[in-house]
Amino acid sequence: MLRVLFAGVVAVATQSHATGQPLLEQHPASLTSMLATVPSRVQDTWPSALHRGVNLDGTLRATPSFNWAIAANPFGQEWNDHNRHGSVRLDAGYYEIDEVDLAIPSKGIPWVIGRTYNPVQNLDEEVPHSSNGYQGRNWFQNSQPELVFLGGGSPNDDLIYLVYGADRFLEFARVLDGEEEATDTFRGVNGAAGAIVFEEDGEAADTFTYHDQMGNRTVFFGFDNDAYPATGQLWKLIDPAGNTAYVGHESSKASAITNGYDVDGRVAEVSLLRSSGHRLLDQAALSAARAWVLEPAHQ
Repeated sequence: MLRVLFAGVVAVATQSHATGQPLLEQHPASLTSMLATVPSRVQDTWPSALHRGVNLDGTLRATPSFNWAIAANPFGQEWNDHNRHGSVRLDAGYYEIDEVDLAIPSKGIPWVIGRTYNPVQNLDEEVPHSSNGYQGRNWFQNSQPELVFLGGGSPNDDLIYLVYGADRFLEFARVLDGEEEATDTFRGVNGAAGAIVFEEDGEAADTFTYHDQMGNRTVFFGFDNDAYPATGQLWKLIDPAGNTAYVGHESSKASAITNGYDVDGRVAEVSLLRSSGHRLLDQAALSAARAWVLEPAHQ
């Protein structure tokens, strides 16, 4: 069961990671291939290069459920829609499904519970992948995006994939310093905007924070032992005004992991640190969320 809680306003300072680099940067090694060697940990999703959430020219292809500015080029071109006929992806050969099941209203960060479907995953391999996550075969719960880390033969090959739907992902390549040494920053490539910054924590779980172009921050747990079972999973979102939505606990990583996820890494509790402004609406949303139980689709 997913519980959604509302509390008072909490102010959180925003950070800027602006650089003098161009917004659009290609990563040749992954232009035409999804290089991840494993699916996402919790929802078992493994999209292909055709499922990139942005086009190579930086225009938006697949909208995220959260208010992320993910496209390096916000000015869409008319010809971008020629790869589809209605909801049919002509280039990938499947019917695109993107459904919203429940939207929790808030003056701060809205929480949208929805599903995407992709029956043609991992097309780069001879045998396509059929995901088997908690939402059902080939479905993805959009309110629980995941990170997939790919460590290459050298730091220049390190990639992070942000999977935010069954048929949509972003990719980020590690940035090297002036001496070609690895940094903790991964920059959006192949049409993606923003950057992911790694923060090591010797006493608790490591984190990766996605910074988009509008100042939104999305924090994910890392891939160390302390992060389990929330490995690579969404922890909290912070908008430019400081409004926060988090899983489990706002500040304690250990409490967030213990309280916010079940043993399989599925999100169990979400808190929005700003109400809708209407007491009855808050109560109705809470009642609906507490009574809502995921029923996976069956073959």
